Amino acid sequence: MRSLYIIPLLVFLLNGAAWAQEPARSLSLPPESMAQWYPPVNKRQEWLHTMFGLRRAMQAVGEYNALGEYKLAAQWAERFAKSYKRLAKMVPEWQDEIEGEQADRLVAAAAAGDSDGVGSALRRLGTTCRSCHNENRAMVTLIYRTPDYNDFMVESSDTMEEVPYPKAMARLGTLMNRIKIAQEDGRHAVAREAGAAFIAATKDLAGSCGACHKDAAPRERIFGAEIQQALKTLDEELRQNNRKGTDEAIGTIGAFACGRCHGIHKNTAELRRSLLPRE
Repeated sequence: MRSLYIIPLLVFLLNGAAWAQEPARSLSLPPESMAQWYPPVNKRQEWLHTMFGLRRAMQAVGEYNALGEYKLAAQWAERFAKSYKRLAKMVPEWQDEIEGEQADRLVAAAAAGDSDGVGSALRRLGTTCRSCHNENRAMVTLIYRTPDYNDFMVESSDTMEEVPYPKAMARLGTLMNRIKIAQEDGRHAVAREAGAAFIAATKDLAGSCGACHKDAAPRERIFGAEIQQALKTLDEELRQNNRKGTDEAIGTIGAFACGRCHGIHKNTAELRRSLLPRE
């Protein structure tokens, strides 16, 4: 019966050897000229919106081509070609990657009502787009569409001091753990003191969200009525030395405030910090 385990073991070992020999993939930083098309240098994310426009134009060409609406296909093809060729001027370092001739072929095929020619040009351009996206989109997103939270400040309502975001977040984690440690060890005064500081610091953090989120909806999702009630409940349970109630309130805050915010912001921010060169 022992032989039954030999083959799976060999497969595992051979696969492990193959994985060990898998070459590491390197990620390239985008050209410095990309910075001019994103905030803070630019008022809007112009590169991103240019990409949206190109994708929309390609879709329009493809759909009108399939319907035999060649006049409309040609109009959208011209719009695509004009915007597509502009990429070489926006980021000169990538000008060799821009297939202007394929864009011209697309325009000519659409104008001539050459359905097969339109399809061929779209496929070639789509391959070029995917190749560039696979190579660069993740890094462009991390660098230009993910905030550097080291630049953000949180104002303390107690001291009116502005505290860097990483320091404010670290303090929140310390206070939350101090509450739970003190509760477990029966140090109720310490737990109440840490709880009061935690509640104040959480409200201060909520006030900082307006630096990016100008509308109420994102702030409401993270620090809305549900979390405000949980903070109130936390204060009440701490005053009553109710460990179970305190744990439940902290659990609600951790899942629906900390968890939601971290799921959106923290993971990408840490990846950005890991990949970018340290100044």
